[in-house]
Amino acid sequence: MRTRELIGLALSMALLCTGCTTSLHGSYVAISYVDDSVGKSMKPMGPVRGESGQTRFLYPFPVGPATFTSEAIAVAKSQCEGTSYIAGNSIDDRRRFEFGYSVQCIIVDAIAY
Repeated sequence: MRTRELIGLALSMALLCTGCTTSLHGSYVAISYVDDSVGKSMKPMGPVRGESGQTRFLYPFPVGPATFTSEAIAVAKSQCEGTSYIAGNSIDDRRRFEFGYSVQCIIVDAIAY
């Protein structure tokens, strides 16, 4: 009977620790200054999307590099060649749970200029 209680306690602690690892990425947004004379002459090149993701093995254990909003912004900027800046940024945080692992992604949608 003692073994069953210890297993129950261990599972409860694992679930509590898992809850601590499900945090959001924060509210970071890259800001860059664009001179009005340059900004007015720039034409939109189209919508871009950048993602930064991390897999978590058995839900609480990270595998690979952490997610970074700045990395997702850099990926979005690299979608169109010659991008000076991106505007109309929308930053989203998504987590997908699968059997035995989860994937957390930061997604940036914007317009390239």
